[in-house]
Amino acid sequence: MILTLGRHISENERKIARTYINMTALAEEYPEFIFIQTRSAQLEIVKRKYPEIFEAVKEAYRKGNWEPNGGMWVEADCNITGSESIVRQFLVGKKAFKEMLGCDGDTLWLPDVFGYAAALPQILSLCGIKYFVTSKINWNDTTRFPYNTFIWRGSTEQA
Repeated sequence: MILTLGRHISENERKIARTYINMTALAEEYPEFIFIQTRSAQLEIVKRKYPEIFEAVKEAYRKGNWEPNGGMWVEADCNITGSESIVRQFLVGKKAFKEMLGCDGDTLWLPDVFGYAAALPQILSLCGIKYFVTSKINWNDTTRFPYNTFIWRGSTEQA
């Protein structure tokens, strides 16, 4: 059976809507519940296609149950693309969160990518991103990375 791209996109959009409505319902039921949202692209879809869910998200954000804190538009690959593309992810992603919710993220979430550009710390620093979160580093069963938490510094100073 061959599926069209349109059907895949539609199902993805419905899945986002279901996730967001479930998270806002949990926020209503459990006042201590906090949902972290890392992709502004998904919020834009909800705003455009599901305005009532978007209003629920804004209310959860206002109450402190919704944390939009991802610097990128989507969680992008950092090996294949160039630095310009990575910077564009931050420019578009941060602008979208600012316009939709009035917030400015300080964290890059990349839970499932297959490598990191050597320039990433510098790009993060220049884009106002203070923190980087991933789980992929510890997936290697041959060469274990020795740390769970570490400081990966980037400099914005000219050499």
